[in-house]
Amino acid sequence: MRYLTCLLLWVLQLVWGQWEDQLKNYPLRCLQISSFPNSSSFRTDGLAWLGDVQTHSWRNASTVSFLKPWSHGKLSDQQWQTLEHILQVYRTSFTRDIQELVKMLPIIHCE
Repeated sequence: MRYLTCLLLWVLQLVWGQWEDQLKNYPLRCLQISSFPNSSSFRTDGLAWLGDVQTHSWRNASTVSFLKPWSHGKLSDQQWQTLEHILQVYRTSFTRDIQELVKMLPIIHCE
């Protein structure tokens, strides 16, 4: 019986280690796509990927969309609202910074 317990603990240790290794193989990647067709118009979209699976999307100024049932995670609705607010502030700041940068660049005329 003692050997069976030791064997069970050894197998659980192997399985747990493999599970942790699998978690390390799924990085969270975020992609931001911004376009500025003219000086007064802009659009910023975002995507989030966990490994090869797209989990979230963010279309321009809208809320974050959960593309998988489990992608809401353990965050509460209030925490997601806070995160969405942070993303909106980031988008506004990023857009303003790009527009200011364009104003500082010299105007180049191509002939």
